[in-house]
Amino acid sequence: MKQELSILIPTFNHPCLILVQDLLAQINDIGLQSYEIIVIEDGSTDMHSLQINASIEHLNHCKYIPNKHNIGRAAVRNELARMAQYAWLLFIDADMKIVSPHYLSLLLQTDEHHSVVYGGNSVHNDSEKPEYSLRYRYEKAGEKKSNELFASNKDRGNKNIHTSNLLIRKEVMLNIPFNEIITKYGYEDILLGRDLLKHNIHVYYIHNPVGFTHYDENELFLRKTEESLHTLYHLKDHLQGFSAILSAATTLEKWHLCPLAKWFYKAFCKKMQQHLTGNSPSLTVFSLYKLGYYISITDNKKER
Repeated sequence: MKQELSILIPTFNHPCLILVQDLLAQINDIGLQSYEIIVIEDGSTDMHSLQINASIEHLNHCKYIPNKHNIGRAAVRNELARMAQYAWLLFIDADMKIVSPHYLSLLLQTDEHHSVVYGGNSVHNDSEKPEYSLRYRYEKAGEKKSNELFASNKDRGNKNIHTSNLLIRKEVMLNIPFNEIITKYGYEDILLGRDLLKHNIHVYYIHNPVGFTHYDENELFLRKTEESLHTLYHLKDHLQGFSAILSAATTLEKWHLCPLAKWFYKAFCKKMQQHLTGNSPSLTVFSLYKLGYYISITDNKKER
């Protein structure tokens, strides 16, 4: 069993005191002696969250750093890794919930030769509200796909990892950090998976999820998705084979169907937006919207 652990939690406008307290309770149950929890505010502006999170500073073995400037999802995680003092790093997103009483124990019992361990996510707060339904349905579908992957013995090629629940050796993280060319939302975890694979480091998958309890409103999630697609365009040369959208766009280009896809997106984008921000969004429409939006980015770049 691993004997030391640094738990690293970046947060932006989200209270995470309960998450920290739940982790401390499990640490006490295990009897782990060498540990720390570091929370960094990545330029948070919400005073309610800041006031709640400030209490973390007074908890044993905890550090709370209220950074006033947002440096981005990749950079803040690299900063946390550099600050950590122990050999194993556990990245958890601030809006996740500990759902298993054995969560930390299972992670710490993984074999030492697995340098990177991903435990997955699960969906909670099942009372689906219309205004949050797009993110809820997206994560619910992702949970189902993730469970199928965990149940199979196939090599996943490091394609299905997320920073919401990732255990990694510190020396690996410092040698292969999150790529800070990513300054906007999205894909820092997928790019990390690719970079690890380039160094022949394979992610070990265990079914040991943390839980989603917070969902963006439909319009906000759609805006975040659009931002992530600009990130994907910026990284397209790095992420071939790691993105279903890139694969679909490549297929359309091969069969000279991009002009038709572009026409479809321009003709129906407003209606798709209205549908996706409405009360009962379809994930099929969401997939079509993402592909059309990405192709429109590609087309606009070519015209410049």
